[in-house]
Amino acid sequence: MKILKSVFYGLSPLVLVFALQCGGSNAAGGDPKVGDTCKDLGPMDARIACSDNNIIFCSSYSDYKYKLQRECDEGTTCKVGADGKSASCQ
Repeated sequence: MKILKSVFYGLSPLVLVFALQCGGSNAAGGDPKVGDTCKDLGPMDARIACSDNNIIFCSSYSDYKYKLQRECDEGTTCKVGADGKSASCQ
């Protein structure tokens, strides 16, 4: 049990770093905004997020910078899908 506990605590920082790199956070550590970079993505990868109730995306197509994809109408809320690969205004 002691070995398992030490392995868990040893891997915790690695899991945190991985989650930060794969999630929607930017270099500043917060939620991404239009103009932030996503240079950690590969040429075939993309990322989508919500920012100020707008849908934004980042990929090689956008020169690795978050660009506005859609503004959500008043009364709707930007939501990222459970798969993390889609977003909509609901």
